[in-house]
Amino acid sequence: MFRITGLVVIISLFITLSALLVLWPSVLSPLIYLAAIQNEMKEDLSSVQLPPRYLSRMDEMGDLYRSFLSLAARVTKAIQETRAARENLQFQVEERTKELLQTQADYREIFENALQGIVITTPEGKFENANPAFVQMMGFNSLEDLKNQISNIGHQMWVHPDKRTEMLDILKAESRASFETELQKKDGEPIWVSMAVWAKRSKSGRILSIEGVLENITDRKQYEQELHESRSELVMHRDYLHSRVPPF
Repeated sequence: MFRITGLVVIISLFITLSALLVLWPSVLSPLIYLAAIQNEMKEDLSSVQLPPRYLSRMDEMGDLYRSFLSLAARVTKAIQETRAARENLQFQVEERTKELLQTQADYREIFENALQGIVITTPEGKFENANPAFVQMMGFNSLEDLKNQISNIGHQMWVHPDKRTEMLDILKAESRASFETELQKKDGEPIWVSMAVWAKRSKSGRILSIEGVLENITDRKQYEQELHESRSELVMHRDYLHSRVPPF
């Protein structure tokens, strides 16, 4: 009984070894080779090459080799295109970042050196930022001094607070507004300013901040007032002379 079992085992081993020897050149060896190439593909698909003897085979293994090589070529092309797109995107991001930084630098230079006052305020009436020209125009020592002294622009700086309310109403409907109004300096002296303002909004349309450019037009207003008074005086004198001169 044991002799028969041993004989069966020996015959089974012999058949298995024979099958392996038969399959080795046609199936097992190519599959092992493909596995080795797969490991290479993880590093560099462009280096994938197959021996001509495998590609010239006309059986199923030949088809497998050719399909494998075609797949490697497509994957290589996709990886190259993805890498090129990523590099192009990175280049565009870097260029756009440079442009934004340059734009910010240009804006900062204009903001700091402008002769007109430039302000950024909240709808509630607080200063977010103001350039040196505005700080000096209103008689404050610095931006910090301005922010510390003024907590409600409408009541502390506008001579007529209702005018600021009107401005806010306009900006709720329009994107920009221009007008002339009186502001009160730190020492209480009123000045006339010409103001152009616009609203910065959220995606929902809510006003986030109000930006404006202001110019001191007090001298022009005084000149206009003096001119108006002179004209009124001339009209009064003309009317007086007409009343004193008898008609012909």
